[in-house]
Amino acid sequence: MSGKMSALNRLKEAIFKLKKSRDGLTNQIISNELGYKTPAYLSDILGGSKPINDFFLNKLVVEYSINKEWILEGKGEMFIKNAKNDTKDPGASYSKDNKTTASNSPGIPVFDVPVKFGIDGNIPTSYIGMPQFKDCDFAILASGDSMSPKVRNGDYIVCKATSVDEIIMGEAYLILTHKGTEVIKYVYPHETKDDHILLVSHDQTVPPTELPRSAIHKIYKVKGVVKTY
Repeated sequence: MSGKMSALNRLKEAIFKLKKSRDGLTNQIISNELGYKTPAYLSDILGGSKPINDFFLNKLVVEYSINKEWILEGKGEMFIKNAKNDTKDPGASYSKDNKTTASNSPGIPVFDVPVKFGIDGNIPTSYIGMPQFKDCDFAILASGDSMSPKVRNGDYIVCKATSVDEIIMGEAYLILTHKGTEVIKYVYPHETKDDHILLVSHDQTVPPTELPRSAIHKIYKVKGVVKTY
């Protein structure tokens, strides 16, 4: 029966059952527990004004063990079997500390802070379990519009640590300097200075800036962008 339902209707059914498992659970509380700052985020998705995206579904997997494959295709069970108490019924098993994914691995950490604030000392708000990002180190909230539309303000960039010697020219990187500056830019070779690189925005009205290679403290390749709207 669930295979003939739309993904939105399956999502509504899963949320309905989730609410029955916990007294007082509302769309607003769920939105907050998923890490969204907009209280109406879940209501907007259930109402059809926001799309069901992979990032949202992966948060549901981590936070509530709702089966992403069941939502999208109607395959398997509505809730992923709980590894601790061997049940699929959230009414009997729900716990904020009992988070799992289909592979029983949380995936890469997600930080709900702008890139400029960095990840050191911050606690992940959730995890991404997408297979294409399994070799990455973290995802973090992007701010600013200089890389729009490739990376818009409020998107999440998925990053993998690399080194200055492994830079692929023309690709996008998150760069942290020794002075504490953090930028997301395309990296190109400097025309005249071998010990410098050029940082180029997607927005061509923003002039390129040069950066000494020695100024780079850490560098991460941007392996993907998770759109939030």
